[in-house]
Amino acid sequence: MKKLLAVILAVVLALSVTTLVACQPTADINVGILQVATHTALDGARQGFKEVVQAWADEVGKTVAFHEQNANGDPNNETTLAQTLVAQNHDLLLGIATSSAQALYSNTQSIPVLYTAVTNPAVDLAGLGTIQGVSDMNPVAQQIQLVKTVVEAMHPEKETIKLAFVFNGSETNSLEQVNLAKAECARLGGFTTVDVTASSSNDIATALASNQMQAVDCIYVPTDNLMAENMNIIYAYSTPNNIPVICGESGMCDAGEGTATFGIDYYLLGQQVGEMAIEILEGKTLDNPNQFYTRQCEFFINEENALAMGMTQTQIDQIKDAFQGE
Repeated sequence: MKKLLAVILAVVLALSVTTLVACQPTADINVGILQVATHTALDGARQGFKEVVQAWADEVGKTVAFHEQNANGDPNNETTLAQTLVAQNHDLLLGIATSSAQALYSNTQSIPVLYTAVTNPAVDLAGLGTIQGVSDMNPVAQQIQLVKTVVEAMHPEKETIKLAFVFNGSETNSLEQVNLAKAECARLGGFTTVDVTASSSNDIATALASNQMQAVDCIYVPTDNLMAENMNIIYAYSTPNNIPVICGESGMCDAGEGTATFGIDYYLLGQQVGEMAIEILEGKTLDNPNQFYTRQCEFFINEENALAMGMTQTQIDQIKDAFQGE
């Protein structure tokens, strides 16, 4: 029996050592990525980041491994995953979206952390150490102009546009964009606005069915993580009611989702923060650690969605002519 126990202990020890060795990073450079949830915009930012860093590593003859974690929208899960990535002692960490960046910054003072898809980092990441990354603040003024162009194309007789802001009131990024949008509405004149908020996917349909939505001409959805994951619910309301939905970014205008946008390209956003990562990995100090998106913005209209909610092809072409050259 003693011999058998000795053999078992030896096997267990050997397996433990093998597992420990297998868990050790084998790449020259290890990058941890924490993403709040899965949707097109955040996925695009992650992909753009990885491609830029990978291309640089190939060029300098180094191997790079990306250790990716997705919180699937669960704040508790996000904290645990952030602690796991920090414990793995990677060379660099990237937080995609505000809460993921907050979770990473809160759990390390020694590993460089970058953020992206954070709209207002000066406020949302304040007090968490040296913040570095690229904001995804939208061209809100142009988006409100797009609202005006769309409604005027559909309803040229309208003197006042009733615009509904649909967002998660708990997301500070969303509130910041809505406040900017309201200021632009006031500057342009000819708008009345209502806030339609929901804090979970279960609340969105109920919020859209509220009395506030009566006689709404257009819906504006900022780059809101909750709404981006549930654009199909908004589409299910807006389409039969012939209400166009202007979104914060094009990933929210997939099939059966939003109508149109003039916004940033999240893939290019990821590339921009990837270039910052390269400088850090090369041991450089960033000249501009807190950047705004500087790449090309894009106009996009999902014609299939637009036709489904009552636009004519003539109206679609009119909108495209107004924004194609922006």
